[in-house]
Amino acid sequence: MRTILASLAAALLVGQPAPATLPPWTPGTLDIHQIVTARGNAAFIRYPDGTSLLVDAGDQGTSDEMNGQPDRSRPAADAITAYLQHALGVERPHLDYALFTHFHPDHVGALSALLPHLQVDTIVDRGYDYLAPPANDEVFRTYRALIDGKVADRSSRHVAARAGAREVIAAKKPIDAFEARIISANDHVWTGEGDQTKQRFPALAGLAAEDRPTENMCSVTLRLTYGAFDFFAGGDQPGYPVPGAPAWHDLESDVARAIGETDVHVVNHHGSIEEENPFWLRTLRSQVMIVPAWSPTHP
Repeated sequence: MRTILASLAAALLVGQPAPATLPPWTPGTLDIHQIVTARGNAAFIRYPDGTSLLVDAGDQGTSDEMNGQPDRSRPAADAITAYLQHALGVERPHLDYALFTHFHPDHVGALSALLPHLQVDTIVDRGYDYLAPPANDEVFRTYRALIDGKVADRSSRHVAARAGAREVIAAKKPIDAFEARIISANDHVWTGEGDQTKQRFPALAGLAAEDRPTENMCSVTLRLTYGAFDFFAGGDQPGYPVPGAPAWHDLESDVARAIGETDVHVVNHHGSIEEENPFWLRTLRSQVMIVPAWSPTHP
């Protein structure tokens, strides 16, 4: 059993130099690649059986320059395509899954330029039924038109994520000690027991406008487990309610109770000010925390 991200992180923690080139994927390896575009989130994951997963494909544009590091002169879709071509060794990458955590441009903004260059069998997102973005949300309108087109021409299928589910982004072949589980999505979160979930938001009809869940709060979150290794990515879920907001706006604590200690996690919402609360950090006790940043305000 080999986990590339964990091995690389361990080398960095003890002061060893990082390899110039990561070794190619081999059966039995869990590869987790963070694709740094400085324009939004993107990650490529390859399961031990070869199942491929893209998590987010963001492009926020070129505002809020980060002192030129890294180079933001080309669209995120170009960088993501080139990375997938290299990682998979093919001109036109074919992915088993693409998971989009929520409908913000730094998580889905590269999709229109990316889709012509790859094939995706199953596209997963939080669905359109719960707290649909407003009709004048151009990012969501563009996203949905793209996905509906893929479904209509039968080149992809569309699946709404369900909290607690293991089959939504499952490996294509049985793998001992491996699990890919959706932890939360929209108003439900996994309890940590079986496939049970609980509702974490009050009914929308009874909420004041300022207390309603935000798009970030509805983020799809996932955990990958391979033997003793755990990896978590939570989109833009918040961990601190803003002053005056209801306590249930803390979404990290329920997720932390469900997943427990986690070796590596992607820092929620780029490390913005309302993330990574003390209970979350004490519970996960991650050895490695990854901050995907595209703005000077991150973290």
